[in-house]
Amino acid sequence: MKPLLRLRNVEARYGRFVALQNISLLVPERSVVALLGPNGVGKTTLLRTASGMLKPAAGEITFDGTRIDGWPDYRIARLGLAHIPEGRGIFPGLSVAENLMMAGGSRNGGGRTGGLGRVFDLFPVLKTRREQIAGTLSGGEQQMLSLARAVIVKPRLLMVDELSLGLAPRLVAELFATLERIRDEGATILLVEQYVRYALRLADIVVILHKGRVAFIGEPGELSRGGALVESYLGGSQAAGAATADATSAARPKRKTPAPRAKTRRSSRA
Repeated sequence: MKPLLRLRNVEARYGRFVALQNISLLVPERSVVALLGPNGVGKTTLLRTASGMLKPAAGEITFDGTRIDGWPDYRIARLGLAHIPEGRGIFPGLSVAENLMMAGGSRNGGGRTGGLGRVFDLFPVLKTRREQIAGTLSGGEQQMLSLARAVIVKPRLLMVDELSLGLAPRLVAELFATLERIRDEGATILLVEQYVRYALRLADIVVILHKGRVAFIGEPGELSRGGALVESYLGGSQAAGAATADATSAARPKRKTPAPRAKTRRSSRA
């Protein structure tokens, strides 16, 4: 299956600082790719670069075969790429319903009411809070609203940066349960997440970054063969084995139309 998103030899900079070096990866349609690694290795930068928030210094980015590197973010979004940045991507002074209606915008057109129905099915608590000012919601509810704003337009690719940031474990579990439902509806997801076990349960493909470079690409079950770097990131060999076993043994509902996996590779480059 052709990739929905492809990066080839991408480099990104902040001034003189090189944040991403020679990044090449693909995100196949109807797959979940988990982008993992310690803080500061370029995960957020990769999402920002793919969505047009940061212009790449070199390389090529394509979305469904169309080259998009250098495009402004609003133009890329119109192709169907939704980016939930780290933090709360909401308008705190507007109500929940107003946030959702604004997100629906012209892409959803006359179908916005149907879009709200789908969102309220995914996030029942938002239906009870629909008239509440978004800035007065709890942290978990604000993150739900941020995710809801992205999925209301039924994006072709959903990029999520640290969905669990600052949330209690119970709320993290609820959000990932919802993300699983979105996955099972056929969504394509590129996920950055600090809760490794949740990410591995969800993912078809795992990418680990190290010092701005791709250090590992493979399926979750391959992590135990990923070498010292992977084990170090996952917290040692016992943690790596536990995370891998957790990922491969978890009962995951199959998609309605299963997608073939992309070919994977591993690299020991630092």
